[in-house]
Amino acid sequence: MSQLFIQHFSLPLRAALLATLGLTAWAVAFSRILMDNSPAENQYAYLLYGLAIANGCALLINTGMQVNSLIRAGLKWKIRNSDPVNWGCLLIAYSSTLAIQAIWQPDTMDQFLLSFLIVIHSIHTIRFHFILSVAALLSASTLYGLQVGGMAGFFVTLYVANQQLVLWGLGLGVLRELIEANKSSLQAQQLRQVQEQLAEVSRREERSQIRHDLHDKLGHKLAAVHMSLQLLEGKIGEIGKGSENRLLRSAQDASADLYSTLNSIVGELQEKIEYDFYDRLMEMTNKLSGLEISITTTGFTDFSNLSLKDDLLCAVQEALTNIMKHSTAREAQISIMRNSQELTITVADPGQPSSNAFIEGNGLTGIRTRISRHGGSTRVSSKEGKGFTVTISIPAESLL
Repeated sequence: MSQLFIQHFSLPLRAALLATLGLTAWAVAFSRILMDNSPAENQYAYLLYGLAIANGCALLINTGMQVNSLIRAGLKWKIRNSDPVNWGCLLIAYSSTLAIQAIWQPDTMDQFLLSFLIVIHSIHTIRFHFILSVAALLSASTLYGLQVGGMAGFFVTLYVANQQLVLWGLGLGVLRELIEANKSSLQAQQLRQVQEQLAEVSRREERSQIRHDLHDKLGHKLAAVHMSLQLLEGKIGEIGKGSENRLLRSAQDASADLYSTLNSIVGELQEKIEYDFYDRLMEMTNKLSGLEISITTTGFTDFSNLSLKDDLLCAVQEALTNIMKHSTAREAQISIMRNSQELTITVADPGQPSSNAFIEGNGLTGIRTRISRHGGSTRVSSKEGKGFTVTISIPAESLL
């Protein structure tokens, strides 16, 4: 029953609950400082308020920085023992609490409540190595207990250390689960890509088998029929009647047309089987002499729209031709990036363009015309010191 109850708490909800508990603990400690230290009775009341607020600010800043670091790293957590922000916030938190304790000198009950200002920062030590984390936690609890003094200080030290280690362990658990959830999401995405590729390979194999059956089996038999009709014509041509000869020639014409149609169908199937966009692009660029071309890809580069493939290949070829005509570069970079929204192809060179390189002639106009047919856009730029760049963007729905 309890396990079923825990399953209702999602990972973000548990992280939010942990943060809420930390802020609540700080508010409890701060409220005790306010209640027991009025400005009329304690000349250091405002100093105590300021130290407690500094403690809370350190908590918020440290939390924000660690969450930002986690997001920027793509939910990948790296140990950083020398994180200056983390250390600075922890030092402010611990020193402000010890200073409050020294100035306020609370009773035993308030000593436990004040210790919340140390305990709530324990989660941030997950940034450090295991040994350094434990050392930092135990050092803070020991200093706090020594300031209490006596046997009470000993038990306060045990209490604070225990609470710190519990919160630290909870933080490690939430962090580990967050990282594992991110890994599972990435693996699921990679699995979907592999499944798409396998499905495409399966379709190609089916087409290849059909082509093989048509060409190697039916094609051979049809060719044999045509040859037999030619031999038959030679044997009965002289003795046959006019109607028989006409029927024979009609059968020959029909078999010839059928054989031609079969070859056309096989050719179309062959084109669909082997026409992978990336492979054809590599074949095209390898044939270009005088220009060293590098190709980088991000995402699944092939797609099913054959007309778009033809136009993109022509556009890339025209862009490379433009570089060879109007740039001093002897190398070019082709970048292909595909995501859920669009396919982007960039052709660029690092050379120095001539003064008329950016004047759009028939070639660049042709690129725009081809790409616009598929709802895409073309950007052409030529900046001094940065070479010539053509950027083509195709919406995802046009790839199908």
